[in-house]
This record gives sequence, structure tokens and C-alpha cells, in this order.
Amino acid sequence: MKRTWPLLSLLAVGLIGCEVEVDPNAFFKQDYTTSMTKLGECQPSQTHSDPYYLVHITSTSADAFKAGMDVPVGTVLVKSQYGDAECTDFSRWTAMKKREAGFDPANFDWEWQNVDGAGEIAEEGKLAYCASCHKPCPNGICTPK
Repeated sequence: MKRTWPLLSLLAVGLIGCEVEVDPNAFFKQDYTTSMTKLGECQPSQTHSDPYYLVHITSTSADAFKAGMDVPVGTVLVKSQYGDAECTDFSRWTAMKKREAGFDPANFDWEWQNVDGAGEIAEEGKLAYCASCHKPCPNGICTPK
């Protein structure tokens, strides 16, 4: 019994240090928190199942977004969703990617993706429930600048 505790301790330390590996087909990369521009701080959500979120945007599109202009095709916004006001109790991601004109013109040509807390893509495409909430927002983006 004494010999199993060191092994279990090492295993626990290894698991605590692990990070979720994001599916390589996700709209965003593993390093999105450093390779993309963060928009604001942890804020309460009015519509998503998790009560708080942080948003990151493709860095080359951040200035256009902040100026209220259309963002270019290929722009990605990633919403990291959390269960607490400090944004430390991570739950999942929702991402939106700007597609070419004509992809979904009624919904500003955005494609949607939900990635679960394990990093797996849960669903993607022209998700009507995402688009319906974003439809009244300028260019389909409801995130504060």
C-alpha cells in the first residue's frame, strides 16, 4: 500500500497539469488565447447556457471589428464559456467563422461551431439557433467592442 501513494501522487500531478487538446478541425487553434485578440474581460452572458464568457477574435480583424466595420472572410470569434464570474470554471467553446458571400446571406455568412469541454467538435454548420440570436446584432456579432 505504501508504494502506491507515490505513483498516485505523480499521476495526480500529471493530470492537474494537463490542458485540453482542441480538435485540429476547430475554427481556432490551441493557442488562441495568445494568437488572437481578446475583446474585453469576463462578462455575463444573456443568452448562452453558461453564465459568463470571454471572447477572442482573429487579430488581423480586431481593428475593423472595433471600428464597427465588416470583418473579412476568414475572421474567427471564439467564445470561451465559464460557470463563474472570474472565468476560471471553464465549460466549452462556441466559435463563429466568416465565410464567403453567399454562404448564408440571411445570417451575415457566418458558420458556427460548438466545441465541448474535452476539445471535440460537438456540432458545426449553419446552426439556426445561433444565427437567430445573432441576427439583430450589427454584422451578426453581438460581442461588446
